Amino acid sequence: MQALDTIPQSLEAEQAVLGGLLIDGSAIDRIVNLRPQHFAKPEHRTICQAALDCAEDGGVIDLTTVADRLKRNGGDDAL
Repeated sequence: MQALDTIPQSLEAEQAVLGGLLIDGSAIDRIVNLRPQHFAKPEHRTICQAALDCAEDGGVIDLTTVADRLKRNGGDDAL
């Protein structure tokens, strides 16, 4: 089998993962290895990091808290 030069990507799949996480923030507990570098689109990486930061701080992950985190960190252009 030939090695892949790039990691397969699907922007729709990235959107689905992030959207699901914003709808059900507790899903972060079931996606324990989720990292920003798993996303191809830079804006998706930024949103992922904001969600992970919310979780690390013990906060709720939802659209409001992640958007607030993005605004505080200067990444609100990812919205």
